Amino acid sequence: MSERPWPVVVLTALGAWLAAVPLFVVAAMWLGGAMREPVAALVLGVVMLAGSVAVLRSREASLFGEQLAVPVMLGALALVAMGLIKPLEWRGTAAALCLITLGLGMALPQSWMRVLLGVAAAQLALVAWSTDTLWMSDASGLTPWVALHGLVVIWLGSLRWGQSKAASDIGTGWVVSTLLALASWSGMTFMLGQQLGRGDLHPLGPLSSWWRSVGGGDVGSAVLALAAGCWLAWRWLWLRQPWCVGLGLVLGTLSAFMPALGGVLLVAAACLVHDRRRLAMFAMVVAVWVLGAFYYQLAWPLATKAGVLVAAGLVLAVLAAWGLRQTQAAPANVDADLPAPESRDRRGAWSLGLCVLAVLLVANGAIWQKETLIRDGRAVFVALAPVDPRSLMQGDYMALRFATDDVIRRHDLEGREDVPVTLVFKRDGQGVATPTRLHRGETLAGDELVIQMVRKHGRWLLVTDAFHFKEGEGARWAAARYGEFRVNAGGKALLVGLRGDKLAPL
Repeated sequence: MSERPWPVVVLTALGAWLAAVPLFVVAAMWLGGAMREPVAALVLGVVMLAGSVAVLRSREASLFGEQLAVPVMLGALALVAMGLIKPLEWRGTAAALCLITLGLGMALPQSWMRVLLGVAAAQLALVAWSTDTLWMSDASGLTPWVALHGLVVIWLGSLRWGQSKAASDIGTGWVVSTLLALASWSGMTFMLGQQLGRGDLHPLGPLSSWWRSVGGGDVGSAVLALAAGCWLAWRWLWLRQPWCVGLGLVLGTLSAFMPALGGVLLVAAACLVHDRRRLAMFAMVVAVWVLGAFYYQLAWPLATKAGVLVAAGLVLAVLAAWGLRQTQAAPANVDADLPAPESRDRRGAWSLGLCVLAVLLVANGAIWQKETLIRDGRAVFVALAPVDPRSLMQGDYMALRFATDDVIRRHDLEGREDVPVTLVFKRDGQGVATPTRLHRGETLAGDELVIQMVRKHGRWLLVTDAFHFKEGEGARWAAARYGEFRVNAGGKALLVGLRGDKLAPL
């Protein structure tokens, strides 16, 4: 088959999907009654599967026909599921569909289709093993930790016994899906949780109580991380150095606090050993995600999490300096498959320097903006109603609710995300501001100002919905009655503190 330009393929695929929609509608109207019967749905699904596979395997099939066969195959799988759901229930149906997708992957010649089918097969296996749905833990199934790492074990086995191109493509999709599931199960990573409002995301549910009570996930994760280090040291002699051993011990210790980290590191090691560099890079990105998600783990106090990360950072800094000195003084014997450490020193130093510079620029830029707003912004006080004086994740805090909800509801803005929301506040002589209306570009009176609202957790908020303070100071801040803001001319606001009755400092 001749190479086709990707824009042509994309446009043809779009046309095929658009054509498939009315085709499915007509088929549903014609065969609607028959498809309600499990046997009829199953037979029709099998026939459609056979037809789509025949088209995809044909060397004479047109590009449009090939792309049309993809939605037909998906529809056929849905019909097969309808036919199996009653006798096999959800988990049995998921297991059957997993085997079917694996068989389809081995039968199809298109590499991209095999990868996508591998992704689907891993997710179906996960449903069959651990849960009745993707969103909650099922006590009758395997604990999520065991199920997820079972997928890792299957993929590791495929590296040894599945050497064909088809098996390799399916394995790629399988391990990508597994890594994404591990990242999702770990929760939202650091900073993104606050920005996206999903810091408690755990789609597959937390570790079951009995599994956590015996430390299964924690110990297992540490063992997998150490196994990954031993595998790499066995493969490349230059890693058998004291500073490398120290690095492995640090990662093993961190994995004991993060049940998903060990499996991710093992996948990264396997990818490096089998020279699958892109997958290894993806696994390391997932590892960074899991490390960031440690910030949101409720099982550990904030002080413990901070201490673990600070200690790990200091040890890693010492090991990095030690390793750099040893490498420069006496380079180790390096396997021919990898470039020598000295050949990577210059490139690595530049990369590290650029990363540090980028982090500093972003962090200090944000700090400078906030410091400017605090220094030059107009002082404004808004009445608040503090609720729920305790955070399980981040120490003590006050959940804030400002007097803006009435204006938001009056203009029916709760579900709107298409336009920015800016409110007009009327400011009295003391600086206390009361929201009056939605700003629509009109000229403001002398005692009025505008403040931009922030979208978070599906709600429009005045800057934030929480004020954090030092643990043990709940009684002090319980007397808060106003939020103290600094607002610039453009309506950008920043919460800088809380005030008590009559704006008394707390």
